[in-house]
Amino acid sequence: MLANTPQLIITITYYFYNNALTSMLSSAECSTYGVDRKPLRATWPVKGSQQRSTYWLIVPYQYGIPILILYTILHWLVSQSFHYILLIPYDLHDQPDFEMRIRSPEFSTLPMLLAVLIGKVILCFLAFRRFKSMMLPLAGSCSTAISAACHPPKDDCTDTAALGPLMWGETVSPAVWESDYFDGTGGQIRHCSFPSLDTTRPLLTKRYA
Repeated sequence: MLANTPQLIITITYYFYNNALTSMLSSAECSTYGVDRKPLRATWPVKGSQQRSTYWLIVPYQYGIPILILYTILHWLVSQSFHYILLIPYDLHDQPDFEMRIRSPEFSTLPMLLAVLIGKVILCFLAFRRFKSMMLPLAGSCSTAISAACHPPKDDCTDTAALGPLMWGETVSPAVWESDYFDGTGGQIRHCSFPSLDTTRPLLTKRYA
């Protein structure tokens, strides 16, 4: 049990890492809607629409498959790093001497160093990737933030908008709730959304809700 405890720890860290990776990739894909117009990704795409299906491994294959391979190698390296040994010596009459047997967990240095290296590669897997747009706030998988960003403008048809390509940005036409909505300085508060209509790039000099 002592020799195999690291295997359990690595398995637990995989679930936490996969959860963090899913949130990061969801935010990254959501950020791409601020650059290109493309259809939504749905669990069950509507027939006849341009919607895309979700990934079979939850995350894209170019991320999911390398992570599975790296964790498989990590499990194997840990199994070579910590192991249980049982030594039973034999006497001069070629009989096992159970009183002199040695039982102990042992470790190997080289597999441990390689396992640490693989662990660092996994941690830095997405450390240098940047978002493609300046979409704020980062919604991730928060349904409240996603819902706030999906309020359509007045001229957009809510029945068919989600079936075609969308793009995030400042809505050209005002939102449903935006009529006569001003901030304390007298400037009108703009709105960013995922409409099927034209959008413009948000500016830091404007206020958005």
